[in-house]
Amino acid sequence: MGIFDRLFRRKNKAISLQQKNTIANAIIELAKECTANLEKSNKQPPKNGKFEIFMLNLEFFTQQLLDRGYIKDEQDFRFLLVRKLMSDDENPIRGYTDQEFLEYYSSRTALIEYEISSLTKAMKSGGKMFIPVYSFTSIYKTPLVNEPDTSFADFEDLSKFDPLIMEEATDFLPKYGEHLNFIFTKINNIYSA
Repeated sequence: MGIFDRLFRRKNKAISLQQKNTIANAIIELAKECTANLEKSNKQPPKNGKFEIFMLNLEFFTQQLLDRGYIKDEQDFRFLLVRKLMSDDENPIRGYTDQEFLEYYSSRTALIEYEISSLTKAMKSGGKMFIPVYSFTSIYKTPLVNEPDTSFADFEDLSKFDPLIMEEATDFLPKYGEHLNFIFTKINNIYSA
């Protein structure tokens, strides 16, 4: 029986607020631990870029628990995460209002979900390439911006296209994939512990 099975008793049963707090605290700590993995496999991000890696990790862990049926009330669980993140000492945007932080969190989770699903589709299609330019930009170029500027990847507008930054983003792709695999393996190990 895995740790999440012990926490939730059964996957399809409603969980208590105490259990939600326990799992929220657990995935926040796991997301923090996994931040160093991407840092060591790629160039060092700016200080606030580390928080972006943490957000990527947190969203991937949350999505895995949703997909496995451990979280039934997604909105309620995400609200709990937002409240915990807003009071976290390591949060560089702790001074945001509730609304500002919710906008940032919603923006970031939508971009992360989009990139992970696009990368998965590209891998399954056997040959299509997908470059996670939003994650790259959020982590390495403009951390903590709600809508990162990815115009450097605009093949339609060559006046904005920047081949040097695009090359950096392309080099980031394998490390991004390896990082997601690292997190996926970690959660599988925890799940089966």
